[in-house]
Amino acid sequence: MKNYPTKISIAALDKEVKIKSFAQFSSVTRNDELVAFAQKANFSWPVIIMGALSIIFYFVDGSMLALFSFNMFLLLLIFIWNYKYNFLKKPLLRIGKAGITYRNSCYAWEDIQGLICAEEFDEDRRLFNSIYIKLSYNNSLKKIDISGLSKPAEEVIHYISSFQGMLEPEKVQELKF
Repeated sequence: MKNYPTKISIAALDKEVKIKSFAQFSSVTRNDELVAFAQKANFSWPVIIMGALSIIFYFVDGSMLALFSFNMFLLLLIFIWNYKYNFLKKPLLRIGKAGITYRNSCYAWEDIQGLICAEEFDEDRRLFNSIYIKLSYNNSLKKIDISGLSKPAEEVIHYISSFQGMLEPEKVQELKF
């Protein structure tokens, strides 16, 4: 017999977000699926920092600049390869009728015992900085960060709410038999 935690709790300073459907998103059917990729980032600051370091190394030592430039070129090639062939091809989050898939982990709707959504409070900066989902799955707690994806957090919450609503009648019917 499995012992599931009775209640999932969030950190004291985190703010719970109600899992609900939003009117601005279309209704979800059983065959719909939400696929979210990593959000495209702005890399202007790393480029500015690398340019400043190149100028400094140019005045310090030419061989150091050559080595630095070669290493940055290799790192840039590796990053572009990973960005094009890994980040854009593999979704980070997939929500469908089978369950929630986050990176390489699959969570079936039948085995998810509790599910809450909350905004995480950053004590250093004194503000809410990300939204996450916490769930109990096979007697362990899992945390999925839903901010920073190609889809807004509200749409992810909308899909979770819709699929939970679809599965509740099935669980009730199973109990009647």
